[in-house]
Amino acid sequence: MTRISGAPEPDLAVEVLLGNGSQQAMVTLERAMLSAGFEEERVINWLRTSFLERRGDGAVVELATRLIQAEPWPATLKHVLLEAMFDYRPEDWYPYDPEPPEPPATLDADAERARARLLEVAQAAGFLEAETAMPSETDANR
Repeated sequence: MTRISGAPEPDLAVEVLLGNGSQQAMVTLERAMLSAGFEEERVINWLRTSFLERRGDGAVVELATRLIQAEPWPATLKHVLLEAMFDYRPEDWYPYDPEPPEPPATLDADAERARARLLEVAQAAGFLEAETAMPSETDANR
């Protein structure tokens, strides 16, 4: 198994694993994020950049669902992950970045189904009110 905790460039490793999109890459990244002890700010950066930019990919949404369900993962990171998957606030998240990362304009079919499941999991875990409607990509990109 590839480990990113000892990688000289863990930020690059996250990008490569998310870009790969294979099941093995997602499992490797999940294990690393749950056990590696990265600084919270570093993980938040990954969620608001690499995850945000790929939230239209079903494999990434499925990974997000597993992370939300993971018991050892901090609630703070779960909230940031949900924001990255459903929201977009460049003025708040990137106040000094003239060209902030952007979410994809469209979702693939797998991502549509996976986002519905992620919303269910988030509601069941108490992160969202049950009556919360899933925002459309158009709403989330505003």
